[in-house]
Amino acid sequence: MKPKIAKTLTGKFVVKYRCLKCEDKLVSPLDEIGLKDTCPNCNTKYVVPGQAEKAELAKRQEAARDAAARKKAEKIAAAEKAAKESSENATQETNAESITRRDSKPSTNLIACPDCGRMVSPRAQTCLECGAPISQQSPTRAKDEPFSHSSPGHGKLGRQEYHRDQLICTNCGTIGKPKIVTKGKFAIELVLWIFCCLLGELIYTIWRNMTKSKRCRSCGSATMLSLDSPMGQKLLAEFGHGV
Repeated sequence: MKPKIAKTLTGKFVVKYRCLKCEDKLVSPLDEIGLKDTCPNCNTKYVVPGQAEKAELAKRQEAARDAAARKKAEKIAAAEKAAKESSENATQETNAESITRRDSKPSTNLIACPDCGRMVSPRAQTCLECGAPISQQSPTRAKDEPFSHSSPGHGKLGRQEYHRDQLICTNCGTIGKPKIVTKGKFAIELVLWIFCCLLGELIYTIWRNMTKSKRCRSCGSATMLSLDSPMGQKLLAEFGHGV
């Protein structure tokens, strides 16, 4: 019987063969190939066969490892290629969307009426709100550049100048810079920093900073809008500023 290498249920390899004298079936571990042994049936001394079969098994295992490594490398390369194509497609879509938005953007911007502040087309000759003539001016103003406003029907006596960094309260109509309101007490924060543990001080300080909000100096409302916004222009007219 020619030696044969087999795999056991536990995953180990063994060599199966027969005794040369009594032909009894024998099994030896793979690492005993080439070593001397004794037949348990007839006590014949022999050398465990299977060196050629062991070499062939080693070749097959090496080929299997190489195939697995190639398959893994191909899978990684395919994943990298797919990720690169996805990134390129996303970039192309983003560029196409930017071009579409740019092409669809109107060629002219609205400008504010010098009298009532309503946003109108720079091609208009008169304002639709107050009827004032529209002069050819730049569609945009610098943030700190003052602009004038007068309530409809009040004429030149009602004109006042405001700055773009000022806000208008939606509740009472007060115009100006808001006040910063913080919850909690500075005295408590100071006591915590002096007498308490660092963690308590830090938590209280962070909480106070997170509760900071802009409030109207007159009524305390937290809803204030920029005078440069369309709603801010509308509120100017509604509250009659410039009288």
